[in-house]
Amino acid sequence: NFALTPSSELFCDVVATEKSEILFFEIKKLLTTCAKNCPYHHRIIYNLFKITAMKNLNLSARMMHIAPKTIRERLLSYFGEQAVKNSNLTFSVPFSRQQLADYLGVDRSAMSNELSKMARDGLISYTKNEFTLNAID
Repeated sequence: NFALTPSSELFCDVVATEKSEILFFEIKKLLTTCAKNCPYHHRIIYNLFKITAMKNLNLSARMMHIAPKTIRERLLSYFGEQAVKNSNLTFSVPFSRQQLADYLGVDRSAMSNELSKMARDGLISYTKNEFTLNAID
């Protein structure tokens, strides 16, 4: 992302957690096809666009989930998407409780409390990371 906007300042640090090699590309050469019209070059460009599109869709979905004011509404928004994505009212989430709270921009203990209330109200049932939507508003 920052390679295409070289005048933008990177407001974070990047730290490797293990021994790593860094590969630098000349972005202009990467995004323009070569005279040989090689399939590898086309594949790299396709993969870059696909990754960018997926990141955009994921960020858009997250914005939809954090827009509601209450924790319950945020959870129901996220759970609704997961049910649709899995074509099933029972689904597993790929997050720990802390990761889910961070994703939704809420406090973990407040979210856990709300999950308990939602289960008590009969909206959901859950065991660890497997959830079932029991009723949909």
